[in-house]
Amino acid sequence: MSYESKTKPSFKKKFFLFFLFFLLFLLPTTNYLLLTNCFALEGDYPKIGALTIEQVTKKTVDPTHLMKFASNWVIAIAVLMIFVNIIYAGIAYVLSSGKPNSVLKARTRIKNSFVGLFIVAFSYLILLTLNPQLSIFQLERKSVPVGVLLLSEQGYTHLKEGADVLDLLSEEEVYPLTHDISDASGVLGDLAVQAWAGAGGLVPTLPTGSQTATAAIVNFSKTPLYAIVFWGEMGDDSRVVFYPKANFEKNKDQAENKPVYFDKRGQVNEQGEVISGKQAQTVNVGGLVVPVVVISTVLGDGFFKSEVDFKTASLTTYQSFSAKEKESTETAKRLVLHPPLSIALKVYSPGIYLYSLDNEELYLNQSAPDLRDYNFDQQAYSIRVQNTKRLLSGSLNKTILGGKYFAVLFSDFRYTGSSKVFFPKIQAEGSGDTVALVDSKGVPLSNKCDHQGCKNVNEVLFTGTVSNQTLDPRVALPSVQEVYQKAMTDIKYKELNPKGNAPENKAINIFPNKKSQDPVYEPSIERYGELASVSSVRIFQYEDDYSACSKIVLCTQEGGSKNPDSKCLVYLDPNSSEFKEQKLVENQVKYPMPLYEPINLPQEAYVFGGINNLSGYYIFNLVSFSDSIKSIEIEPTDGKCLVGLFSNVLKFDNANNFKSWDNETTGVSNFFTQTTLTLTQSSEIGKCGRAGGILKNQPCASAVVAFPIEPVVITNVAGYGGAYTGSVGVGEASITIRRTGCSSSRTEGSLTLETTQGLVGSATLELPWKNNDNSESPTGPSAIPSGSYTGFMRYDAHDGHNNVVRRIQLNSVPNRGGIQIHSGANVGDTEGCILVTEAGKEEDIEKAVIAAGAQKNIKISIINECGSW
Repeated sequence: MSYESKTKPSFKKKFFLFFLFFLLFLLPTTNYLLLTNCFALEGDYPKIGALTIEQVTKKTVDPTHLMKFASNWVIAIAVLMIFVNIIYAGIAYVLSSGKPNSVLKARTRIKNSFVGLFIVAFSYLILLTLNPQLSIFQLERKSVPVGVLLLSEQGYTHLKEGADVLDLLSEEEVYPLTHDISDASGVLGDLAVQAWAGAGGLVPTLPTGSQTATAAIVNFSKTPLYAIVFWGEMGDDSRVVFYPKANFEKNKDQAENKPVYFDKRGQVNEQGEVISGKQAQTVNVGGLVVPVVVISTVLGDGFFKSEVDFKTASLTTYQSFSAKEKESTETAKRLVLHPPLSIALKVYSPGIYLYSLDNEELYLNQSAPDLRDYNFDQQAYSIRVQNTKRLLSGSLNKTILGGKYFAVLFSDFRYTGSSKVFFPKIQAEGSGDTVALVDSKGVPLSNKCDHQGCKNVNEVLFTGTVSNQTLDPRVALPSVQEVYQKAMTDIKYKELNPKGNAPENKAINIFPNKKSQDPVYEPSIERYGELASVSSVRIFQYEDDYSACSKIVLCTQEGGSKNPDSKCLVYLDPNSSEFKEQKLVENQVKYPMPLYEPINLPQEAYVFGGINNLSGYYIFNLVSFSDSIKSIEIEPTDGKCLVGLFSNVLKFDNANNFKSWDNETTGVSNFFTQTTLTLTQSSEIGKCGRAGGILKNQPCASAVVAFPIEPVVITNVAGYGGAYTGSVGVGEASITIRRTGCSSSRTEGSLTLETTQGLVGSATLELPWKNNDNSESPTGPSAIPSGSYTGFMRYDAHDGHNNVVRRIQLNSVPNRGGIQIHSGANVGDTEGCILVTEAGKEEDIEKAVIAAGAQKNIKISIINECGSW
């Protein structure tokens, strides 16, 4: 027997091995593969999850599901091809008896097939590791906030019939509204005739040649506007505003062509109230109920009547035209009903809403120092304060707290002139009897009451302790300490429940006319100030904890309580130990905090004047604080207490209810969050009486109010957790340096930076004042003069650690150059620059300026509060 005949297996043996392999491995695997795919193609699968060929070809799936579908099929086809190749190689191997080359090729094919099978299996494992969703055969589509969709009439009909939105998009029967459209014709197509006048609305045979044919309604040729869909969470908070002209303009000469508002409830007015009979419908889309607002072609429901250019072909005909035919179609200009030519997408976000007489809306969630920047100067007529966010789910209408906004409106730019506060009704934490009742002269009322009313504290302060009952100053016996403490703490209070003057989510007039039959007018609305126009708005968020305002000191002289000539009115938290103890402090009187509602400054208050060294008697001086305030100190110093000062006096009726302000003119007012020791220099409310040697007729502060506020914490400036109360605009920075400690060797003070990013504060150190000498002689160098400057961010070369050196530099300092604000610890670190002495604060200041985009727009005010140098 030859070697070949010994090693060559018999045909029967080869066939037996192949048949065994086929039965044990190939046949079950092939059957399983074929059966599962047949069932997949024939079974009723849900629209999302296991996908069918029909679904893919109809484009009813999103790209992520399509990728999964394709990857699964690629793997299945690859495996099937490998099995076919193995079967083919097996047959070739069986039939290759006596042919060594054919046997070798068959073996190689089988070997390569198994290598390919291994590669496919390994690839599948890699994909499975990277994306586990490949192993999940039923995926649940999560709800995606779609927002607002504009529908044609065909799109509306198909949507009700259950058509998929993606199909409607591809057919241009729906347009997703994701942003404002300043010119709708550029997006939704040319205006073409939707209905002709006369002949029952039938299209004339020759519309372009007929002299009598008149269009009744025109609409967009690409997506004829018929309905609005508000879908998902984005739709819940959205509003759509239609304008009759492009660029959001109105026909001011046509009252009927005012902007039209819609939200998911239906057609609403500019204040967000649903108009009767204009409610939305609901449509079931794949099991999801969505609100749909059908826009009628009736004037005012979404269509306007004005003169516009339109194509005279009918809408259906125009849509069928080629591009060349569309271009050559005749254009006419006539007075017709037409859809909006610009569309604004707005949201119901918490904040302040101002409305003009023309129903224009301005939304603000940060302060606006100049309404000219918004083309809204002296345009505001009504205001709406919104602190809730609407969330609609099906038929459930829910509201959640989304803000704590209130606003101060000013008649002049940069928060000057007269002002008026619009504050919502709130329930403050720790509410109880914490608001003192005061009389018309600003003096707290005591609990000693009879049939004639309650006495004020002045009438009970010195009972049994005064040796001089008629003359002032009053001279009291030493026992007055105990009587004084009891009288000043036995004050009549009312419950802390601020009613405010701005109903939640309801627009009210800024200038209510009390002489007309204005249904909105209530005297309490005017208690928060008076206005004739609005040019700037300062926005705050209130703090629930009323104790955020712990101490306010109003003094009759510059320099505040440190000036020995000042008489000071100290307002305190009535629950604080300092108020309850009522320790006598020379030149001070302590009253309860004037929370939330303005009250008059006391025209008669007994201020402790000290002890007579000879007699031991206690001296009390009767002081009027009305029209006398020259400084204000606020604690805490972190910007959490807003104090308003008004020049006019409040008037009350016999029942102590607010009646009106005492002056026909609106007066002036200023609001403060930081201590200001020189009101005569820095604030309009202090420029009264005798200022700078000039006698002025303008009254000083005569009324006061305090609002605990919640400053916005900086989150985008690394390393800083300061607070922002909103008094500058975007791209601006304001630095105030107050010199409070001046000596022959140094000048100490404080720096406050304010941007839209927040407040940053630090102690400062400068050279002493030496008449602005810039020499190095014994008489110099000197601190720079006080006054107003501009500044910019200066970038110098890299330091030794390859870091760019940044500095804020002042412009146009008289007789000086290169004056900067930088860090330093002692006067030896400066030759005239302003030193920031607190660690890390220079970097915080620079980062806040950069974050606000104010590198080239820094306003710097240096105020001398030391008196004479």
